Amino acid sequence: MTTTYTYDERIVSDLYKEVYGSRPREGFWRHWNESTSDEKQAIWDGLCRSHEAEMAAERERHARVIKEFEDLVLRQQEVGAPDRQTAIRWIVDSLELTENDLCYGADYVCYCLGLPYSCSSMFTEAVELLRQKEAA
Repeated sequence: MTTTYTYDERIVSDLYKEVYGSRPREGFWRHWNESTSDEKQAIWDGLCRSHEAEMAAERERHARVIKEFEDLVLRQQEVGAPDRQTAIRWIVDSLELTENDLCYGADYVCYCLGLPYSCSSMFTEAVELLRQKEAA
């Protein structure tokens, strides 16, 4: 019976970094290099499970912060913003971004608000208006 291994020696360091935020150190490599193929597969499978758990937690965090942001937008509308885009502009204005901050564009707004970068398109107009205001 032939065992199929799914681990990849070329990207195990990348997977490790995805899970733990840094490249593996000497101890990991010593253990990895001394391991049998079955043991390497077990290490790989553990890293994959940890990665899946981290990705699920990240999805939950993203959903939570997006919901919090959407609640903030609604609160801005409740206190006078005539529409969603104005509410978003008010929120971006409240960040008091510098000219240097604006160089990073809408992604920087996501960073400041703790939102995933996939939300950056909703800030493009507000950032452009701030850039124009700074230039004037």
